[in-house]
Order: sequence, then C-alpha cells, then structure tokens
Amino acid sequence: MWQWYETAAMPGHAIGQYNLAKLYYTELDVPQDNVRAYMWVNLAAVHMTGDEQK
Repeated sequence: MWQWYETAAMPGHAIGQYNLAKLYYTELDVPQDNVRAYMWVNLAAVHMTGDEQK
C-alpha cells in the first residue's frame, strides 16, 4: 500500500503526501518514522490550498 502513496506523493500530490505521513506516523505497513512523517506532512501542507491547508 505505501508504494502507491509514495508514487502519488512524489509529483506533489498533497493527499498522497498526507496519507504517506499518516502511514509513517501510525506504523501502518511501514516501520514508524517520525522524521519521514514530519517531512511528508509538511510537504503536503505546502501543496494544499484553502481549507485543506488549515
């Protein structure tokens, strides 16, 4: 599952980036990695607009 999110996240897909951050934070299908979770959630925030960004 995480491979799909990573593929979607690479070109700047904010929802894919956010979902990948959740996977790394909650240890779903990947080992927990708070640094990667932080990185992906911040990239997602940059690419989101309006209410999504809040």
